[in-house]
Amino acid sequence: PDRSALSDGATTLTYAELDGTAARVASGISELGIGKGDRVAMIADNRIEFVLVALACAKLAAIFVPMGLRLRAPEIAYICQNSGARILMHDADLAAVLPEPSDIPNIEHRISIAGQTAGSIDFSEIVAADPLAQEAKLHEDEPFCIFYTSGTTGKPKGAVITHLGVVHSSLHWQAHLDLTKGISAVLAIPGSHIAGFAGVVMPVLHLQGHPAGGRRSSGAGI
Repeated sequence: PDRSALSDGATTLTYAELDGTAARVASGISELGIGKGDRVAMIADNRIEFVLVALACAKLAAIFVPMGLRLRAPEIAYICQNSGARILMHDADLAAVLPEPSDIPNIEHRISIAGQTAGSIDFSEIVAADPLAQEAKLHEDEPFCIFYTSGTTGKPKGAVITHLGVVHSSLHWQAHLDLTKGISAVLAIPGSHIAGFAGVVMPVLHLQGHPAGGRRSSGAGI
């Protein structure tokens, strides 16, 4: 529990802090009505909050829907509608590229990270909740997340990744790259890409390691 889990610039969370904070995020979004099977969309940089939301969704058996930073309003609107997301998490500095509320009527709440924006709940309010008392029960074949393809031959397609799929990916990377317990890694590609999420973040956490790295803006990221 005292081992370093994630670093983001000058901020580092231990595994105990990561688990406890993810439990508070899970509780915070559950108070907004999010539960098993609900989709939580997120467009954010490589930052600690990205991992917190992913793990919070797992605790609730909700489904994490990450989006790439280069998407703009029409693409974001399509993914939010196609996935049936009920919440949209976003970096505060991306507020200007988000769709109008009328274009994504299924989104019940917007949550702003690293800054306050009009019409959005501040992430600090979410993380201030008491920790989730009971994690949801789920089957290993239930969805953990939905990653969208680039859509080069049409509309983006939602690829459903199960909890078992994420575990299998972690074991696959460990076995075939000879990764060892406690490894440190740099996340130099978007966490919203399957290679960043299931190829770096989750395998390193599985190995009780320490993902760290850089983001597009100044400072370090996960």
